[in-house]
Amino acid sequence: VCSDKNAALMANANAKAVESKGDPIIVVAYPDGRMGLKLADADIEVLDVETFKAKLAPIVAQQGAETRVMVAAEGDAPYQVVLSAMDVLKQAKVTNVGLMTKSGGNAR
Repeated sequence: VCSDKNAALMANANAKAVESKGDPIIVVAYPDGRMGLKLADADIEVLDVETFKAKLAPIVAQQGAETRVMVAAEGDAPYQVVLSAMDVLKQAKVTNVGLMTKSGGNAR
């Protein structure tokens, strides 16, 4: 009986992992050059570029290059900062990248 319960718990955990795989990762480019990283059901983490790269690598390794990522710019972030975020994603071999837009305000 105990092993059946454990098997059910593991199946539920695996289902949640697969389910969260469909949620896009949100990357926010900030005007000061920092990057925001928002995973499903988590608060956004604002990181310097090197820490961002370090956090991104295991996520891509686990979810694969087809991980969905949406890139947004915060406030008046220069276009170059958005390009830098996209370059980091390219270096991480992420191929499924989209841009978020929102008229009249910030992109969060």
